This record gives sequence, C-alpha cells and structure tokens, in this order.
Amino acid sequence: MDIIREIWASLRQNKFRTCMTGFAVAWGIFIFIVLLAANTGIKNGIMGNFGTRSLNMVNIWAGRTSMPYMGWQANRRLYFTDEEAMLVRNMPEVDKFSRYDEHWGTNMAYGSETTTGTFRGVEPEYREIYGLKVLKGRFINSSDLHGMKKVAVIDERMAEKLFNNRPDVLGQYIKINGLLFQVVGVVSKGSAWEGATVYAPFPISMAIFRSDLRFSDMAFTLKGLDTKEANEAFEEQLRARLGQVMQFDRNDRRAVGVWNTLESYMETQTIMRALTVFILLIGISTLMSGAVGVSNIMLVSVKERTREIGIRKAIGASPRNIILNIIGEALIITLVFGYIGMMAGIGLVELINNSMNIGNEQGASIFKDPTVELPYVFLATVILVIAGVVSGYMPARKAVKIKPIEAMMADK
Repeated sequence: MDIIREIWASLRQNKFRTCMTGFAVAWGIFIFIVLLAANTGIKNGIMGNFGTRSLNMVNIWAGRTSMPYMGWQANRRLYFTDEEAMLVRNMPEVDKFSRYDEHWGTNMAYGSETTTGTFRGVEPEYREIYGLKVLKGRFINSSDLHGMKKVAVIDERMAEKLFNNRPDVLGQYIKINGLLFQVVGVVSKGSAWEGATVYAPFPISMAIFRSDLRFSDMAFTLKGLDTKEANEAFEEQLRARLGQVMQFDRNDRRAVGVWNTLESYMETQTIMRALTVFILLIGISTLMSGAVGVSNIMLVSVKERTREIGIRKAIGASPRNIILNIIGEALIITLVFGYIGMMAGIGLVELINNSMNIGNEQGASIFKDPTVELPYVFLATVILVIAGVVSGYMPARKAVKIKPIEAMMADK
C-alpha cells in the first residue's frame, strides 16, 4: 500500500509529464484501432459487392459471333443445347452446375394482385451457386424436373408483391402466362439489381418459352483452381471446346460471354492483402511511435528524478522499492491511458458503424460494417504496457546503482 501511495503522489506531482506520456499511449492505440476498423470496413464493402453468390462461380451466355469461321459469316446468333450443357457439366473443373432460362417482364398474378417480374427456369444446384437461402418450404428438386411439375419458388420481393408477405403462401397457386403454378417455397432475394423473381423447373420453362429446346445461359462453380493462371487456362479450354461444338472461333469473345467471379475474387483478394499489409504497417508504426514516446518521456523523467532517488536511498529506501515505484508509474499510465485510447477508438468505430451508410440495397457499397477484433486491441495495449514497463525499468535500474551522494549532486 505504501508503494501505491508513493506512485499516486508522484503522478499527481508530475501531472504534465503524466499527461504527455498518457497521450502518447492513448493516441497510439486510438489510431491503431481506427486503421484496423477502416481496413475491415473497406474489405466488407468490397466483398459485399459479390453478393450471396459463390465466389468461384462462372456464368456463361451464348451471344453473337463477331468473327467469320469456316465459311460461317459474322454476327451469327448462337444458342446452347443439351450437347453443350453436357460438355460443360462433364469438365473436371466444374462442380455445381445449372442450366437456366430467364424471361424478364413476365406477367404474374395471384387473385386480384398482378405484377411483372423475372421468370427463371432453373435446376436444383442453381440455389447453391447463387447462394439463395430457403426461407419457407423448399427449392426446385430433381423430382420437379423429371415429373415436369408446374411448381414455383418465389423470392421475398415477389412474396411481398403478390401476397403482401402473408404467412400461408405455401400451397397457393399463382398464374404465370395463363398457367397455374403451385408455390412450394420462398427464398431470399437475389442480386441487388434483380427485380422480383419466380423460379420454376428448367424443363417447364423450356416447354413454355423454348419450343426449339435452345437456351442461352449456364452457371456453375469451379473446383481445384487456386491460381489466376489455372483459372485463365480453364477459361481458354472452355472457349475452345464450345467453339469446336458450336462452330465459332475460340478467340471470338462475343460468341460466348463469360463472367468469372473466381478471377475477380482472386484479384480482389490480392488487392485486399496488399491493403491489409499497408494498413498494418502504418498501425504498427503508430504503435511504435507511441512506445518510443513513452520510453523517451520515462527516460527523461528518471533522469530528472536522479536527485530524488539519491535522497530516498540516503534515508533508507531500497533499490527494489525505487524500481517498483518507477515501474508502477509506467504501468498505471499505460494501462489507464491505454484503456482510454481503446474506448475512444471503439467508440468512434461504433459511431461510424451506426451512422455511416455508404451504399445501400440498390447500389454498390464501398464501406460496410467497420469493426475491429478485440484480440488486436488487447495486443496493442499489451505492447505499449510492456514498452512503458521496460522504458521505466532500464533507466531506473541504472539510477539506483549511483551512490546517494553522487545522485544528490547530479543537478549541481
């Protein structure tokens, strides 16, 4: 208790020095927390733009040729058939796979409620590819495909438009292009840019809209590709195989469009890793600056108190008592002001998190949920505490070795 009283008295006696040391500690931790939170916010914003879809998804669509090929003229309209679907599905790099057939602005009705939306014929694995969450009932299954069942799965937007979010939508019948479909499930919204959507078995969509059994879109996920080079090689192989079957030049990028989110994800991850390293370097530099500031101030403090140390030794204070006193000061300053800096940083992050809304459901987000993991915060505090203790111990240990008479003559 005597040591604690001595430490408290010393801190009160040297208020300016205490505040300067504390500010260095609090500022270092505050900036470190804000930088980490900013890094997380940027990362969440960028990753949020990928939506709920799989990060290793590829979407391909048949377009028009832009180059002549083996007697065929340019500007030829292409379509997929079951042959191309089987070719893609059987590629070893393809994991989940779904053909799909979509029609925008389709008329839909339930009772007196009418609206327009997207009608999309899909296969069961479409849900996993696009990350749709089943909220009620189920999604399209293989039995629906083989049995040519006129069943429908609606998303939240369609449930709100046709049913006003009533709870008993399962089993109800909606009319689509004059045909009745039984609702068997409700799923989460798709991409932000999509409107209200109804999903139905792919064969039913083909029977209603595609009498020639040709379609334009396929989606699938990839496996075993973990480098940009491997991903590019797969895409070239895909174009070459489709070009051979569909009779177009493999270098004709307009013949078959490819949207490869795995490539975008890899590029994004590279950028995010570089950004994280950069921000960590700045944060660590800030912490080190705070640690150096604490060390310098403690060094000056001990030097200024050399005469005091000599007097205390002359009246019987032990070296251990003197060292504990100085270390205690450093420990209390770093802990108290470290906590203040930590609370200020977390408070600012929470304020930004609750009030800042860059991007929304209809647009891209560049900053989202800026948070910081507590272990990093505690680690930063521990680093500064250790720096304060060490910076107080080293000069104190040197000072107590001086003879009392020499210490008392230090300022003369």
